[in-house]
Amino acid sequence: MGGYWGSGSRAESQVLQAGDVPALEAYVADTARSCQLLVTDAARSVAGLFFEPPPDAQWRPVLKAVARLAFGTLPPDVREGYGFPFRWGRRAQMRGTFAALRAARPLLPAKFRFIAPYQGWRSRQRGHDKTDAPRRSLGIRL
Repeated sequence: MGGYWGSGSRAESQVLQAGDVPALEAYVADTARSCQLLVTDAARSVAGLFFEPPPDAQWRPVLKAVARLAFGTLPPDVREGYGFPFRWGRRAQMRGTFAALRAARPLLPAKFRFIAPYQGWRSRQRGHDKTDAPRRSLGIRL
């Protein structure tokens, strides 16, 4: 049975079932209200790498787009801690992007539809031992 796990006393005592989006949203909102989440200068520095990746970073345009979507899903207090304004235009753009992704995702080939760790798991389940093939097919170098 899958679940979402976190680190910390409250998160370790609570397991959320995979697919239980309302429970996950409630958990994140509760955690944000509890002041357990701190946006530090170090966290802002790391976040900056997503919004302005180094010029030679692979998938640079994708990182910027994913960062905007990811930060848009954070609770408002946490998002503001990162200095990421979220006005009505950006909210509408994010909703439209997520709707388009939900519509287009089933039409994409598996190598674009699923993240590399899941592709590796699928490959192992089929008896293939090329665990790094999905990662390489996406151009990810370690």
